[in-house]
Amino acid sequence: MKEILIMELQMVLFRMLVLVIMCSVLNALPRASNVINRSCQEYCGNVSIPYPFGIKNGCYVDDWFEIVCRSSNDSYDLGFPKPFLKKLNYLEVLEININGARVRVNYPIFSSCNNVTNSTKNLELEKSPFGFSASRNNFISMGCNNSASMWSIFPDDSVSYGGCKSPCDRALFTNGSHCNATNCCQTTIPSYLQAFSTTIEPKLSSSPYNGSSECKYAFLVDRNWFETNFTEPNPNMSVPVVLDWGLVNTTFYSLPSMKNSTAREYKNSTISCNPWHILRNFTTMYCFCQSGYEGNPYLLKGCGDINECTDPEYFNTTCTSGTRCENTEGSYRCVAAKNTKLSIIIGVSTSLGVLFLIFSG
Repeated sequence: MKEILIMELQMVLFRMLVLVIMCSVLNALPRASNVINRSCQEYCGNVSIPYPFGIKNGCYVDDWFEIVCRSSNDSYDLGFPKPFLKKLNYLEVLEININGARVRVNYPIFSSCNNVTNSTKNLELEKSPFGFSASRNNFISMGCNNSASMWSIFPDDSVSYGGCKSPCDRALFTNGSHCNATNCCQTTIPSYLQAFSTTIEPKLSSSPYNGSSECKYAFLVDRNWFETNFTEPNPNMSVPVVLDWGLVNTTFYSLPSMKNSTAREYKNSTISCNPWHILRNFTTMYCFCQSGYEGNPYLLKGCGDINECTDPEYFNTTCTSGTRCENTEGSYRCVAAKNTKLSIIIGVSTSLGVLFLIFSG
């Protein structure tokens, strides 16, 4: 009988130990949420929708950041929902980066399959707090003897030009090809780009094969994606493009982290906000968690402490031999390591002592 009671007590002590360990692990993780309240949907399909973006009324900071979650018209989707930016002509959202203030969207390419000059205007981002990222995107021209150009359209009637001519003396573009080895060329894009026109102008050639029967293409594309994932163009496709985004002053000061904080609380908070010069005619703001914290800086108390000790290699904690990592608020410190063997002996001895007192009386 006594042996059964001892075993049951041991199981109780073991479960208590497991519970303590689980609580310690959970407390080490940041508790910051990505949405403004519990009624807001955190995902659309497999895409996270963090504030200041949101899916329904009351979940986004202003109309420019409203997300519509719905099934697309693509036959291969089988009804799987996808997020779309409502005010940007329902551009499909692929990824939202809070800390980098960027969003990846699917953007349609421009094509021409006849041998005449064709142009189009791209005005989806006009007057919005979004801009095409000059550091993340390139302008691509594809097709034999294709001269493609883009002209930025600024409200003050000034223009910036970019473009290139794809040659006709290289290999056709196939899966895994690179632009510098095929009938393709690429160039950087102007800064502050929101609205622009694109022109495809076929050029005549004296070579036996001048590509007059080929479709020609001109498009913006995420530079990294193009170099690693692009296969072959077709007239109806869309490709990933990176947009920078920021908050205009009126929107910025309506953030929960701004309007619900005093000046002293904001100064002592775990977030920082800076001007973000991505647009030509006005400045926007972006926010980020301070060093040692992570989460959503656009929410009140949205940045939680990082426990650097949970993954010393990832967080580059540098404690020397004979010391151990101890987490602190916003950082960590190295303290003298405990004698593990001695601790185990003391723990076991204490447990045996408690059992002896229980069952000896």
